[in-house]
Amino acid sequence: MKTTTILLPITHTLDTDLIYFTKALAKQHGAKLICLYITSPLSLTNCYTYPSLLYSIANLNVDLVQMAQEDMVKRINALLNDCEHETLCLIGPTTDTIISVAKQKEVDLIVIPKQKESTHSKFVISPKDKLQKKCQINVIEYTK
Repeated sequence: MKTTTILLPITHTLDTDLIYFTKALAKQHGAKLICLYITSPLSLTNCYTYPSLLYSIANLNVDLVQMAQEDMVKRINALLNDCEHETLCLIGPTTDTIISVAKQKEVDLIVIPKQKESTHSKFVISPKDKLQKKCQINVIEYTK
């Protein structure tokens, strides 16, 4: 099966090596690259105890989040200017947001950074395995 659409979810800082790796992969396959920057709803505030207060503070932060997302889109677009791409910035739970966008955009491949092995517990599922199980899309992990 030919890869036509690649999804690159970013949840923290911009990793330019990861972006350039994924851009090269997209160019190699003649695929469109969708770069998805995800902000967790919990990162909007440090107040987790009172949901109504959390909601109020999150609403106050909406303008700041929108400004940050606009800046992020500019930075990502500058890195991908010579590649067919689409940049999205969404607020939501990481795994569910990735799966939703992957299905909506008919993604063939998801590229994620390899997580450091923090534990070898059989009860902890890796992000790669979790994504593959929930959406049946190929996932590759990028390692520096």
